[in-house]
Amino acid sequence: MFTTINQRINAILDTVYGGNVTAMEKGAYIPRTTISSIVGSSKTSPGFNVIAKIGEISSPRISMEWLIRGVGDMFLDEKDSIKYQINSGSNITNSPVNDSDTLNRLLALVEAKDSQIEQKDKQINTLLNILQNSKVG
Repeated sequence: MFTTINQRINAILDTVYGGNVTAMEKGAYIPRTTISSIVGSSKTSPGFNVIAKIGEISSPRISMEWLIRGVGDMFLDEKDSIKYQINSGSNITNSPVNDSDTLNRLLALVEAKDSQIEQKDKQINTLLNILQNSKVG
């Protein structure tokens, strides 16, 4: 899909920063002129420092393998990938979100969080009982 690193940086600019070069400048600490030269008509190849800043500083975290080689997903964290697919208005029906493995992983995460919430509720009720008993006694 994105065959060059310039195209991938442009995809980050569009997806994460809504096409706003100033926002990417502030978010990744890369000079505006550098970003413009990479994604603009001159298509300057990014240097190591630019690639490192995108990989190390940007939030959400960008996969270096995707950035450099074009392999895998743009984001290191799957929830970031889903968030930006939804926020960008991409066609969710054709996205990996509908992949059964992805849905199963998400369901497992939700179930794990539900279990954690249930345990916390039990801890809260136990603490409330202790507090009530200490007031009565």
